Amino acid sequence: MGISFESDSEATANDIRSCKLPVGGRLHVVPEAAGPGFSVATPDDDPIDRAMITVAEPFVMMVASVLPHKSPRMVVDAAATLWHGAGIRTVILGTDPRGALAQTLTAAGNTGIVCLYGVPTPVLAAYYRRALCLVMPSEYEGFGLPILEAQTSGCPVITTRRGALPEVAGDAAIFVEPGNAAAMADAVLGLYRDTAARAALVARGLPNAARFSWERAAERTAAIFDDCLARRSQGVARRPAGSRVL
Repeated sequence: MGISFESDSEATANDIRSCKLPVGGRLHVVPEAAGPGFSVATPDDDPIDRAMITVAEPFVMMVASVLPHKSPRMVVDAAATLWHGAGIRTVILGTDPRGALAQTLTAAGNTGIVCLYGVPTPVLAAYYRRALCLVMPSEYEGFGLPILEAQTSGCPVITTRRGALPEVAGDAAIFVEPGNAAAMADAVLGLYRDTAARAALVARGLPNAARFSWERAAERTAAIFDDCLARRSQGVARRPAGSRVL
């Protein structure tokens, strides 16, 4: 009766399809979504956010485990040589499992970059709400959850068209080529100097993020389980709308 597989994006699903999988297997795409702790800023949030943030505004943020495919060096290069000179700081929130970023920052000198690891969701949400933008210059992502967290929080996004990133970001992001630090810096400086362009990007980001919902993901996953149980017990070739036979 085949095996069911689940992916969080069409990009990852296409990667799965390129593998040799059992004949008759079903592949379901169930996207992720931003968590309930992320939202646009309100007047009441302002003093709370400022109390939690240790980086002076304006700042650019990157949310990622510091691994090569996330392109942290691209952010360091752009910050050190381009936007730091304009008074824009950078905060990287995530993990540095190999210690590579610490070595890079030491070599780069004073870049205005602050690294924060293991921050709780309320602090991360505060950074999203106060950031000039999120940069996510990855060479590949199977989904790209920080994009939705940022857009839900009213934070503009600068990213690449690799993997699932354009699928998640929709038409509500600025796209640059991986490795092109100058292009990313131009995009950052453009948002810094043009408040109307930044506001327009925020306005597009909110409805784009709203396309993704954990409630819909749960309903979809439940339907997949129901289908698996039905096919196992009854041999019924019923499948939820949107599923595909490989």
